[in-house]
Amino acid sequence: MLSLRVRFITGVVYAENVAWAHVLAADVMKVRGNDPTKAPAGEAYFIGEDHNINFFDFIEPFAACHGYKMPRYHVPYFILFLVALLLELVHKVLGLVGIRFEPLFHRFHCYVICRDFNFRHAKATRDFGYVPRVAPQEAMRRTVEWFKTVKL
Repeated sequence: MLSLRVRFITGVVYAENVAWAHVLAADVMKVRGNDPTKAPAGEAYFIGEDHNINFFDFIEPFAACHGYKMPRYHVPYFILFLVALLLELVHKVLGLVGIRFEPLFHRFHCYVICRDFNFRHAKATRDFGYVPRVAPQEAMRRTVEWFKTVKL
């Protein structure tokens, strides 16, 4: 079984924590009003948990609870990138002669999978007092327990 297994650090957030952030923002807006010059009205916020994790480590418990194993062999980034480039070229050439071919993945997928994506919620803490209600370990436990009930 092959995979692209790279250092892909991402920030995940539990849905209850996102909902809590909305409640806190709404409470502050009740006091300050919907004036877009006063935060949080008209502002954009990242909501997180200050818990960054390798994406592949994050999805492993979800795969395991349904009996799937994570790949053992890994494709180096540059090889996957070259394959994606080749697929895009085949797509373009075949398109010129009227043959529809959709690549399984694109270079953009390589870029997204192989880049760290994590965010800070300091602005939300400052503007409306957001701190996560559910700790990352508890959020993961709850989510995996729920995911076990999902029929794949």
